[in-house]
Amino acid sequence: MHKFQSLQQLPNQLSKSLLRYTSQPPSSSNAREGFSLVSLTTTSPAVRGNDSDQQAVLQFKAKITGDQLNIMESWNSSIHFCQWIGVTCGRKHRRVTKLKLRILKLSRSLSPYIGNLSFLRELDLVGNSFYNQIPQEIGGLRRLEALNLANNSISGEIPSNLSACSKLILVDMSDNQLTGEIPALLGLLSNLKKSSHGVHQGSRSRNSTRP
Repeated sequence: MHKFQSLQQLPNQLSKSLLRYTSQPPSSSNAREGFSLVSLTTTSPAVRGNDSDQQAVLQFKAKITGDQLNIMESWNSSIHFCQWIGVTCGRKHRRVTKLKLRILKLSRSLSPYIGNLSFLRELDLVGNSFYNQIPQEIGGLRRLEALNLANNSISGEIPSNLSACSKLILVDMSDNQLTGEIPALLGLLSNLKKSSHGVHQGSRSRNSTRP
């Protein structure tokens, strides 16, 4: 009987304890505990995602060896990376949605870390001097809608896994040094409105354009 009464009194005791805690200033130890809890609950994937995006664009910068206009000098810690030249972020999650660096006299191979920009919708590097192959990692950008690499010096084959980028609307790789076959699976991209590929086969250049 005594144990039963104790259980009945338990809610009242808890309520009184809670009332005392909220009506009195918290001790330093309680404050620290409260701060830790707040920190844990406010840590979101968007914060971690921002860090991942920042590292990805910094790796992109690290690959740049030719920068005649000193564009990459603006990519530094004095301002948020979403304010760097050519970088656009979404308003809500502050993730990189566009990387647009047109005709800026940049040169070097493309960084595979671009594939870590999981919110990227547009990659536009037209009119630079990027070379070597297109990284396979770009095929992992599931939100990508526009891929514009025209007028560079990119070589090798078009990655077949670009067909996994199901939201692609525009693909332009003309005026490069691409070789091999155009992946047939690209024809399965139902959203694709325009595609242009400058694929060289021996002494011939084969352009495939989809209106």
